[in-house]
Amino acid sequence: MTNAGKTGLSKNGKFLVTAAAALSAGFLAPMNHVKTGTANADTDVKANQNVYTVKAGDTLTKIARETGVDLETLAQQVQDENVIMVNQKLTLVQKEATVVDGTKIADLKYNANADANGDKFMSVSEYNNWVNNGRPEAATPASNAATTEASSTNNNVAVDGTNIADLQYNANADANGDGFMSADEYNNWVNNGRPEVAVPASNAATTEATATNNNVVVDGTNVADLQYNANADTDGDGFMSVDVFNNWVNNGRPEAAAPTSDAATTEATATNNNVAVDGTNIADLQYNANADTDGDGFMSVDEYNNWVNNGRPEAAAPTSDAATTEATATNNNEAVDGTNIADLQ
Repeated sequence: MTNAGKTGLSKNGKFLVTAAAALSAGFLAPMNHVKTGTANADTDVKANQNVYTVKAGDTLTKIARETGVDLETLAQQVQDENVIMVNQKLTLVQKEATVVDGTKIADLKYNANADANGDKFMSVSEYNNWVNNGRPEAATPASNAATTEASSTNNNVAVDGTNIADLQYNANADANGDGFMSADEYNNWVNNGRPEVAVPASNAATTEATATNNNVVVDGTNVADLQYNANADTDGDGFMSVDVFNNWVNNGRPEAAAPTSDAATTEATATNNNVAVDGTNIADLQYNANADTDGDGFMSVDEYNNWVNNGRPEAAAPTSDAATTEATATNNNEAVDGTNIADLQ
């Protein structure tokens, strides 16, 4: 018997029932007698991408091929997987692919324990095998057990469970002293018991704290918080390095003695805390004619310090003009009787 008179449909495309039997049961419409308006793949899929309407001549295999939905998803929607009916609606949204433990494949993350061949790529097959085997932990190679570097290939964590992205530089773990701590160096350091790096004996008192040793100086102060201190500026260059500060602290924070030849006239500047000898901030000093010893209308910090150290004496008005001395911007903006120049009538 030929297949010419058979129009029954199965999921694998085989004709299983006679046309007469199918028609009498109301299952099928003859291939050449589909009623006008019956939906087909072209129109129905465009109208609703998630629904397909069966047309004469369809098989589940054909529908699967045209829509990209797997046969299993289509077969689960029919009462008898060997027969489908014209105008029957089939949902085209297939179940999202999962692995053996129900995890969606799209949600899988690399796990070094499941990477059986160690190629840094975990296939679905490798993951399923790993789950079915009880999720065993991969043994670290004996030759490198203590130095395994945690990276994106093994869950992005170091040997102590710290996320690689959260690691902070630690000078004790910087084995090669290059100012950079690799995950491998960190893991070695942890596995060795987190030992502290000994300060070289030749430089124990002057070790400069930098980004390579926790950013602190010998007294625990953050380098970023250090303020210039003239006492610590031993070379008097107006700049205090971290090394100079550490020396000063280790020597007991001595006060720098003013030079003997200029002890009374030391000028307070940005190199010694920005204050004059009486503690006044340089920025707050006001011109005082009494301190303007050279009478040039400008009071230097040096002149101010000399004047303070000499007991703040008042400048004597010139004998030839003592009664008519003109108060100007060079002597506190006051007239000889104390009236402000701006208030004179």
